[in-house]
Amino acid sequence: MNYPKRGQLWWSAGLLILVTCVWAYCLSAPAFWSAVGIGGNEVPFLDLYGSLAAGELAHNGGNSLIPNTLDYYNRPHVYTTWWLIIGDWGLTRADSKWLGLLLIGLTLITTVALNRPNQPHEFILTAIFLCSPAILFAINRGNNDLVVFIIMSCALGLFRSNKSVIRLLGFALLAICAVLKYYPFAAIILILSAHTRRESIIALALFTCIIVFSWPSLQPGLISALKYKPSPEGLYAFGAPILFKNLGDFPPHAWWIVGAITGACAFILAKLRQDTARKPSISSSTENEFICGSMFIVGCFLLGASYLYKLIFSIWLLPWLWGEKQIQRDEYWRRINLGIVLMVLWFEGCMCLMANRVIGFVSVNMAKTVYEIAVIWGQVFSWLLILALLTEVIIYTNRRLQFLGSKSERVSDPSAVNS
Repeated sequence: MNYPKRGQLWWSAGLLILVTCVWAYCLSAPAFWSAVGIGGNEVPFLDLYGSLAAGELAHNGGNSLIPNTLDYYNRPHVYTTWWLIIGDWGLTRADSKWLGLLLIGLTLITTVALNRPNQPHEFILTAIFLCSPAILFAINRGNNDLVVFIIMSCALGLFRSNKSVIRLLGFALLAICAVLKYYPFAAIILILSAHTRRESIIALALFTCIIVFSWPSLQPGLISALKYKPSPEGLYAFGAPILFKNLGDFPPHAWWIVGAITGACAFILAKLRQDTARKPSISSSTENEFICGSMFIVGCFLLGASYLYKLIFSIWLLPWLWGEKQIQRDEYWRRINLGIVLMVLWFEGCMCLMANRVIGFVSVNMAKTVYEIAVIWGQVFSWLLILALLTEVIIYTNRRLQFLGSKSERVSDPSAVNS
C-alpha cells in the first residue's frame, strides 16, 4: 500500500482548506452565480432537489418517470430506478441542503485523496480546476454526477492495485456507474487496462452480468430519457449538437459532419504521433485515469444533452497532465491538452463575468455581443477538447491492444506493484 508522504499531507490539507473557503464563499454569495452566468437556485442544490423529489414521489406511490409536480421545475426522473430508493430511506426535499453539503464535501475529499498533490504546480493546477466556473456549476447544482464521480474515483483507486481481484472490484463499480448514469458505458475501454487477456475477459463478463442483471431497473429510465430528453442551449451548454443550434438554421444532425471530421483528424494525429507514443507494454495508472475521464467527457458530449458541469470528470485528467516528462514531442502535446482543458473550464465564465461586471456598465448591447461570442467560441473550444481527448484515447487503445495481443504479458503499471 502506498501511503501519502508528509509533503502530500501538507499540500492536501492546504488544498482542502483553500477550496472549502472558495466553495463556501460562492455558495453564500448569490451575486457571484449571476455574475458568471450560472444563476442562483430557488432551492438548495437544484438537481439534488429534483432527485429527492423523484424518490419522495415514488415512495408515496406516484410515477416519477413523468413530469413531477414535487420538483421545482416539474422535471421527470430519467435514470435507473435505483435512484428512487432514497425515498424509501426517508430522504425528502427538506434534506437537500445538508445532503448537498455532504455530497460536495465527499467530492472534494475524494479528489484530494485520489490525486494527492505533492508539488506546488500540482497544488495550483488542482485548485484552478476545482475553482473554475464549470466545476462550480456542478457544486451549485448538486448534480448526481457527483455521486458517479465519487464511486468511479474509488474504482480508479482500485485499478491502481496489482491484485487482479481488487481490480475486478473496480470494474464492478464501473458497471454500477454505467447503470446509474448511462454515459459511463463509454469507459468500458478501461477493460483494455487489464494486466492479462484473462483478466480482461473476466472483467468484460463481470461488467456484462451486472448490466444484464440491472436491465429491469434501467429500462424505465431509458424510456423516460428518450421521451423527455433535455435540449440545453446557450451559456454552459455542453454537447455535440449545440454548436449548430447557436449558429442558426441547420439540419438536426448537421453535427455528425463535424463529428466525422473530428474523428478523422483524431485518427490522423494519433497516427502521426504513433512513433513517439510509449511502448505497448507500459500503461500507468495515471494514464488509465486520464482515459477514463476522457471517455466520460466524450460520452457526455456525444449524448448532447447536458452542461459544462460534466467537466467534473476532468479532475481525473490532472495526474497525467502534470506527470513526469516524457518524449519532448509528447510533452508538447500534453501541454496543449492542458491549455485546451483550462480554456473550456474557464472561458465562458470569465467572458460572462466581463460582460456583466465590466462591459455591461458601458453598453448593454456590447455586453450581449460578448455573451454571444462566449457561447459560440465556448462550443468551438469544446470540440477542440473532444479532438484532443479522442487522439489520446486512440493512441492508448492501439498500444493496449498491441499489449494484450502479444505473447508476453506482464504487469502494465510498474507503480502498482507495491500497491
